[in-house]
Amino acid sequence: MRFFVIQKDTDPIAIIFHDHFNQICICRSKVASFLSVFDAVCMKKGIKFVKEKNLLRAISYGAFEYDWIDNILDHLCQDFWSVGEQGEVVNSELNINNMIATHLI
Repeated sequence: MRFFVIQKDTDPIAIIFHDHFNQICICRSKVASFLSVFDAVCMKKGIKFVKEKNLLRAISYGAFEYDWIDNILDHLCQDFWSVGEQGEVVNSELNINNMIATHLI
């Protein structure tokens, strides 16, 4: 699973996970405005998300190309936000929660 830490200046504000093999994209943010913009950009691309109540979390299932998320990030991270750390992590709830705890809490 690929991950991307989104930051404003040098402060992490969101983390996006993309698992091409299992066709899952997860976005967690501590800033509601980023999640709203992320959701809007994805909607323009025909990707729909399900938001969980009381959580800034979006999950989508669908047939994404491997580099689908790169196109979304290129659109989002121009002036206001940027991609900080990125890499790979094993797709598990524990790993996702650890990454969130490391970068967003």
